[in-house]
Amino acid sequence: MSDNIKTLIEKLAGTWNVARVKTCYCEVVSVDKENRTCLVNSADGTQELENTTVNLTPEIGDGEIDYPLEGSTITVAFTDFTAPYMVKAGELESKFIVVGNQLWTISGSSQKFNDGAFGGIPKVKDPDDSNAGLLKKINDLENALNDLQTKFSSWTPVSNDGGAALKTILTITPPIWNLPQIELTSESDISNPNITHGKSIS
Repeated sequence: MSDNIKTLIEKLAGTWNVARVKTCYCEVVSVDKENRTCLVNSADGTQELENTTVNLTPEIGDGEIDYPLEGSTITVAFTDFTAPYMVKAGELESKFIVVGNQLWTISGSSQKFNDGAFGGIPKVKDPDDSNAGLLKKINDLENALNDLQTKFSSWTPVSNDGGAALKTILTITPPIWNLPQIELTSESDISNPNITHGKSIS
């Protein structure tokens, strides 16, 4: 059948220039994050998409971008008028969500909000380390301050004793001032390195 006759029949049937969407399962060979594409081979026996470059989104742009895991299976859609593009991924290597100037990046072991420059989000408590966590650090300071306030409230100044009475209160009189020095807090003590946050993207 010639192209002219085929076109005429399609026009009469109302199907001329109408995009007929096809889908197939494909295996991901490699992923090009810079160009937001992946190389695939058909995985459903159709062999319609062999060694084919597939867009990760219908249109190249920001929004929601899924990067499939190499070796995983994805669903690809294509028509006679559009390049093939991924519509669903079985397994993800990472995911990007962009809304305005806000960016959320998710990978297999971490999450990052915007540029991550502020470091890990605060860790209130650590179930694996009783000495870590923001709550423990604040409680250490509160306990030391409360102990000091208790001692000073029980101190009665004595004339010309050179501070001996105060020294006794701080070192001998219960509650005993025997707390160890408060350790300097490190970033790892109070933050979760797997979830970072930072400034908005430009």
